[in-house]
Amino acid sequence: MLTHDSARRNAAVSPLLRLPAEIRSIIYSTVLKSHKFLTSRLNQYLDKYGTTYVKYRTLLKLLLVCREIYFESRLLVFGLNVVSHINSDEHLKWMERQWCAEQRAAVRALYFYHKSSK
Repeated sequence: MLTHDSARRNAAVSPLLRLPAEIRSIIYSTVLKSHKFLTSRLNQYLDKYGTTYVKYRTLLKLLLVCREIYFESRLLVFGLNVVSHINSDEHLKWMERQWCAEQRAAVRALYFYHKSSK
């Protein structure tokens, strides 16, 4: 658990955490928005329209820097991007198992890609 001492130390040492919260929020939003991400096992997927989807764990790396950054930006990755999956039934079950209610509620855009039967 994050102690007050470590939080104070992080706030004093980290150039990012020394910035005002409003500026940090703008930085988080800039880094985390405008992606389409996959929740499937694929690392990257390029659809027939040329859209590249990245694996959502790639977007979560910023959140792993420290607990303060995680707390401040944990829902942005879900609310600022398009969540994509190959199979809608599988995806909904996966979301239910993997994401807490707060994360699921933050999702603003879902896209289900259906493979063609070629």
